[in-house]
This record gives sequence, structure tokens and C-alpha cells, in this order.
Amino acid sequence: MWRHIVLTGVAIFSIGLLFAQSKKHFAVNNTGGIKIVVLNYSSSSGTYYLSPSQKSDLFSVYSNKDIDEYNHYFDQKTRNNVCTIDLKIEDKATESFSQSISYKMFRKSKDFDESLWKVYLSEDKPYKLNLNYGIGEAFIDLSGLSIQNLKINTGSADVHVGYLSGIGNPIKMDTLNITVDLGSLQIRKGNLSNAKVIIAEVGFGNAYLDLSGKPDISSYVKASVGAGNLEVVVPRTGTGVKVIIHQSLLCQVRLSKTFTETDTDVFVNEYYEEGASGQLVFDVDVSLGNIVFKDKK
Repeated sequence: MWRHIVLTGVAIFSIGLLFAQSKKHFAVNNTGGIKIVVLNYSSSSGTYYLSPSQKSDLFSVYSNKDIDEYNHYFDQKTRNNVCTIDLKIEDKATESFSQSISYKMFRKSKDFDESLWKVYLSEDKPYKLNLNYGIGEAFIDLSGLSIQNLKINTGSADVHVGYLSGIGNPIKMDTLNITVDLGSLQIRKGNLSNAKVIIAEVGFGNAYLDLSGKPDISSYVKASVGAGNLEVVVPRTGTGVKVIIHQSLLCQVRLSKTFTETDTDVFVNEYYEEGASGQLVFDVDVSLGNIVFKDKK
């Protein structure tokens, strides 16, 4: 289960009360003729939740805040059967870059912002998601959602992505793109995304990519690490894995003993077969940071 997601005692009670008192702030109805939804969502600070909904709305947002307590921009338009939704939410006192760094360095592990946001998406339509989180924590459950493209950008937020019910993406995802600046991002059961291409860019933060489940399709993973850390978990058996590394003298790259170097900075496991389907190929650039490849335990 996700780190930080297990809350007990007063924390659960407090969040339950806050959501019980929350109100719907934004919504887009599921009108006829819409074939795909493009969602551009950005929020400056808070605790965020995104999950599938059993209701008919294509998109709905609930919060414990009153609408006059924050600044926002909301727009929705439909053209050529594509519904584009833009929502940007900001605190009235926007955090500066220095405040963002201070938040990462000095906050307590049990602190969470009193601003709570719950986003619901429909299981009836495919989505292209562009999600941007500033400060705080985000918990994203993509179980059963049809996601064509997914882009996540975290400034100083800690973002957790997974498939809690074990139901994967019903369609193939073209690209899963994650960018981590100062924060952290964890993806659990990433094989359920059915992503053909995965792009991971890590600056000073930390990223964890769990691809330990057997993939239904082949995935190409392009990763770059500046001064941060990237940990990747791959299947121990049955799935071919190839890792190509472009590294500097100041970085550190560690691979499990199941990999064999077949060429300079090219490593494969015993199951890799050139041209076969259902394999994982990693193309990795690292400057000052650390990259670790682990097998599933």
C-alpha cells in the first residue's frame, strides 16, 4: 500500500469530517456527442484526491473550502466531439519558490494542508490528463479509467499514483509523462497503465516506478535524472528487460545481479529477446543523481 496513505485515528476522523462538509465547486455534465475529454488541472497547494466516479458527470470537484477563499480559473468547451476542461486553483497568497523549498525541508511528516480537493472522473469516456501539483500531497487512483495520455508535474508535492482495485487501463495509453522537481512521485502497479511510452524526468526530487507486474504490451521508458533519485522495480521472471545507460562520472547506477552487460552500458536480463513483445526497454540519462533497478521480491 502507498506510503503515507494509511492514516489512522484522528487523521481519518478529521478528513472524514472535512469531506462530509465539502461542496461541489466545479462540474461538467456528460452530454451527448463527446468522444474524448482533455483535462488540464493545476492546483498550488493542498491535499488532492483523484479517483473514478459512479456518477454521470465527466468531471467534478469537491472541496472543504469556500469558493471565495481561493482564486480560480475554470473553462470548458467542446469542439469536434472533444471536451476540453481547464481548471487552475491558487491560494490567494501564492507560495514563492523559497517557500516551496522551506516546505520540503521543514514540514513534519504528519502535516497535511487543511485545503482538501477531490476530483472525480467518469469511467464512460477516455481522457487525456495534464495534472500539475504545487505543494502538498496527491493520491491518484486510476482504477478502471480509460486514460489515453497522462502527464503529471509535481513542484514540491508528494504524488502517489496507483490502481487500488487492481483494475487496469481498458485502453492502451500512448504516453505516461512524469516530471519531478523538488517533490516526489510514486507509481504503483505501473504495468496496469498499458503505457506504450513512459517518460520520467527527475530534477532534485525522488521518483519510484513500479513496473513489477507482467506487462500486456511492450513499453519504452525514457528516464533522465539530474541531481535526484529514481528507483525502478521490474519483474523478476518471465519478462524481458533491457537497460541502456548514459551516465556521467558523478552519478551512481545500480542494477540487480540478474542483469548481464552485453555491450558498453547496455544490460539485459535472461528473458530479454530482441524484437519480442511484452518487454521493457529503458533508456536512461543520469548526471549527478542515483538510479537503482531492482527485481520484484
